[in-house]
Amino acid sequence: MKKLHAFFLTCALVSLSLFGLVSPIQTNASTAESDLHTSISVDLKTKQVTVQKKPTIYSSQTVSPGYTGTGKTQPMQETSFVGFEKTVTTYSVIGKDNRTKVTNTKAYPYRAIAYIQLPKNFVCTGWFISPDTIVTAGHCLYNVSPKDGLSGWIPWAKIYPGRNGSSAPYGYANASHLYTVKGWTQDRDPRYDYGAIKLDRPLGNSVGWFGFRWQSASLTGIKENIAGYPAGKGQTMWQHKDQIRKTKARQLGYQNDTEGGQSGSPVYETYNSKCNGPCGIAIHAYGTGLFKDGHNYGTRITKDVFDNLMNWKK
Repeated sequence: MKKLHAFFLTCALVSLSLFGLVSPIQTNASTAESDLHTSISVDLKTKQVTVQKKPTIYSSQTVSPGYTGTGKTQPMQETSFVGFEKTVTTYSVIGKDNRTKVTNTKAYPYRAIAYIQLPKNFVCTGWFISPDTIVTAGHCLYNVSPKDGLSGWIPWAKIYPGRNGSSAPYGYANASHLYTVKGWTQDRDPRYDYGAIKLDRPLGNSVGWFGFRWQSASLTGIKENIAGYPAGKGQTMWQHKDQIRKTKARQLGYQNDTEGGQSGSPVYETYNSKCNGPCGIAIHAYGTGLFKDGHNYGTRITKDVFDNLMNWKK
């Protein structure tokens, strides 16, 4: 069986170059903040790339509510899933590994978390925010290094919500469009490492979707959970609860244990009344080496990120 490499922008900056997923981060100081959040998308059928000129600004909105879905399954067993590499390096496990397996992936909100199969056996995690849109890390969609046989936009992706080993209870959808921002594709800046996938089927109607929100105040101390698909766990979902321990302008730090393959996982409050349930506050993207402060990090949902997610999920 082929080895399944984690399509995960690894934890330490030195590890980025070792794994060859990205080249050293280069930021353009002259690039305006608003320009860094400029949305770029690609139609995977026509290969046409579009730069969004005038996105809708949601000036008074801070929350997008979630939905539990109907829960209707589409039974499908696939026996052709490729195998995992057994010795995946766990750069993002902090001390003892405290992750636990999610045994019932058909329960909400776990069914709204998706295993993303990518070319050359790479894998990421994503989470639904509408019937046909999932959020993930930007580096899962646009590879800024020509190494590993992938460069630029990925050519295809298959999305399996609620996957549990060889079981895909809701079937799968194909990616039709990919979205990220200039801050990632051009500046390679980890603070802008986020994106989304538009699907060819509205599986979110069955599995539901997460609410998400932003606030300008510090998020430190807020209890949260991260659930996703570690590359070393045989296509099964794992989670770890913690709290936000560092609030930066565009990133949140925490001590949830993670692993390659969990890039794109939701960093979410398990319940927020404004979201009608689970509420995303960040997109997991990096491990402990980013700031060398012993924390894993996710891209914070700021006002600009919120506006892009709202536009992408239309």
